Amino acid sequence: MNVDKAIDEIQERTRVLRHDYDQYFAGVNRIPPLRARTDLEKFVRQVSREHIGNSATRFRLQTALATLNTYRRLWDRIMQEIEAGTYAPHKFKADYHVGKFDKKTGRVITEQDYQDAKKRVEDAETERKDRIAALGEKHGNAAPAQVKEINTEGVRNARQLYDQYVAARKETKESIPSYDAFQKSIGKQLPALRQHLGADVAFKVTIEDGRTKLKGVRKTK
Repeated sequence: MNVDKAIDEIQERTRVLRHDYDQYFAGVNRIPPLRARTDLEKFVRQVSREHIGNSATRFRLQTALATLNTYRRLWDRIMQEIEAGTYAPHKFKADYHVGKFDKKTGRVITEQDYQDAKKRVEDAETERKDRIAALGEKHGNAAPAQVKEINTEGVRNARQLYDQYVAARKETKESIPSYDAFQKSIGKQLPALRQHLGADVAFKVTIEDGRTKLKGVRKTK
């Protein structure tokens, strides 16, 4: 077995599996990708039994497996929440309906109320997943990211940057945050970025391992 190619396959299948789980959690797919996960775990066991003499290859394999384990824990946690009826997006869909009387506001829920509330729930869940994934990265549990940088040349304001961000998230089939939520996200990042990069900060949009990210960079003159 060519172990380096096998590691590449583990990383790619992990990325695909992550996308499939996201689609299931979002309600796009009705069935969780359990068969694909079982097949990947079987393949991982086969690769793990191989003798690897090269230390760099061993490190790549350990990193790939740590990344997969990070997401396995995340998927299992969300599946448990779904079974318990506490998974926020699903609970929202069950409890919040157009035409239902909302005790908090004292009025009937409109279509706009529903869409606004749905967006807030989706944004919060995306942020939670990113935090959990970042925790794995912080402890060295992430494989080298597959990065696609979006061309933001000529982008002069937040609205144009938002349009680039939306286009990228459509490409990755992720939920689209509202423009207000996007602006708030930028505002939260700016103080720390300015402290680290200086007063002139710009943002760029990238796609890393199938997920859209907004990154602060030092503005070039």
